[in-house]
Amino acid sequence: MTEGNYEAYCFRCKAKKPVTNPEIITMKTGMNSVKGTCSDCGGKVYKILPKDKKTE
Repeated sequence: MTEGNYEAYCFRCKAKKPVTNPEIITMKTGMNSVKGTCSDCGGKVYKILPKDKKTE
């Protein structure tokens, strides 16, 4: 998966930023989420994906 496909809110930058090194995670509830790092500051970002979002 390439970087920049997902955007998540970074609490350090206080803005939506592209996710570098995205990793798709399936939670206990069956929903998918993306975990990675902020493209600007390198902080950890996390985003829960909608149910209709298909993973690649």
